[in-house]
Amino acid sequence: MRRPLPLLLLLCLLTAGCAALPERGPAQPSAMDMESVFSAARTDSAHLTRFLTAMPKGADLHTHLSGAVYAESFVAWAQQDGLCFDRTARAILPPPCRPDDGVPAVADHAKAPGGQGEMLNALSIRGTGTGMVDGRDQFFATFGRFGAVSAVRTGDMLAEVARIAADERILHLEEMLSLRSADLRALAATLRWSDDLDAQLAAVRGAALDAAVAAARADLDRHEARKRTVLGCGPDGTGPAACAVGIRYILQANRSGTPAEVFVQAVFAATLTGADARVVGLNLVAPEDGPSALRDFDAQMRVLGFVTDRFPHLNLALHAGELTPVLAPPGDLRDHITKSVAVAGATRIGHGAAIAYETDAAATMDRMARERIPVEVLLTSNEQILHLDRDSHPFRLYRAHGVPLVLATDDQGVSRSTLALEYVKAVRWFGLDYAAVKRLSRDSLRYSFLPGDDLWADAETTRIVPACAADGPGAPSPAPACAGFLAGSEKARVQWRLEAALAAFEAAELARHR
Repeated sequence: MRRPLPLLLLLCLLTAGCAALPERGPAQPSAMDMESVFSAARTDSAHLTRFLTAMPKGADLHTHLSGAVYAESFVAWAQQDGLCFDRTARAILPPPCRPDDGVPAVADHAKAPGGQGEMLNALSIRGTGTGMVDGRDQFFATFGRFGAVSAVRTGDMLAEVARIAADERILHLEEMLSLRSADLRALAATLRWSDDLDAQLAAVRGAALDAAVAAARADLDRHEARKRTVLGCGPDGTGPAACAVGIRYILQANRSGTPAEVFVQAVFAATLTGADARVVGLNLVAPEDGPSALRDFDAQMRVLGFVTDRFPHLNLALHAGELTPVLAPPGDLRDHITKSVAVAGATRIGHGAAIAYETDAAATMDRMARERIPVEVLLTSNEQILHLDRDSHPFRLYRAHGVPLVLATDDQGVSRSTLALEYVKAVRWFGLDYAAVKRLSRDSLRYSFLPGDDLWADAETTRIVPACAADGPGAPSPAPACAGFLAGSEKARVQWRLEAALAAFEAAELARHR
């Protein structure tokens, strides 16, 4: 595993990065605090984008690795690997290429008039504004189209998302990815499926599962070694700022699979998270409105509830309520978020867009507020796939019930977005002030799956734990009691880094307006 950088070195790297800010902002009030600086930045989207790009943003907790990579990178890697582009299927394919049949080499097609743009449009949401292609259909189609590249470029993909995160002042990523999928399907095929989940668990455990776990750990070693090589990271994590971006992994189980396949993937995730600290959780992926996903939803929730009960260390972040009445009938809108929390045991909810349609919406939101179960808010994704806007998105409804919220990107490469632009959209749509934006940044680390105690004894009042109460949050030389607390909590260490970065950012912003 990659060793973390020493705390002081990380603080220096982050502070230097936050101090390098662009030109002066739009206004210079005489008595300037951060709220007035932010109010000035909100005068137009350009100023707001500059401000929020420069602002440290904690973590991106809901991001699919393959969808986080921009189409330009997939096209470049496909050229290097000698792959082909099928102009009819709009997909990258392995050789042999057949230019006479409309399957030219990617390298050749990129040079043809309009060829580069054609491929970028096929591999992302680009070009859907013409009305010729539905955003939702295009979004989900892209993953198969670049699969021939993404399947063999995991290390390069990790390097790209780390670079983007460093440029955006993001400290921590929790990337969703799939590992050993073929092995797990083969294991699931050996099961004689029944509702006796204890018997199924006994059948899954054994040499095949152990081999898949060992192979997955070796895969991660290889992917991370490639990432370090691409970025130019030293053996101790030194190097460009991207080397200091923390990355953890959330395994994907495909909700379109058979019950046996979902069960095996969940047990595999629970076993791997217990064996390797780099892997921190499990999520279900694939369209929630797919026929098998709707048919098997209750069974999948019972399976996940069983697994989280037997493996209490497993963190479960579930896509739930990524639905609207256009996509599913009322009966399928009434309880997906509720059951993801109450039956499956989810500790984070992704999307949560259909909460207003749920039968027990108020009780579910009150429970989420009480148990501090956050919603991963994905505004651009919800706009493109679900056609939600500032009036129809439930962001304000969740806030009114006190449900924790974090902003995330979902698939920034496919959506042609960034985490900064998610913050811009949240401010524009919901009128957030600087205190609310800063809280979103802090909460993204608070609700991460990083191990260890929280830095905040009371996040509502920004009161830190007693061990660090005498220190200013983010101070470069904390007192022995605080240093000891930080040494025992990886989460608190990253939160401390964020406080240092925020302090440097705010000082620089205030200085620009004096």
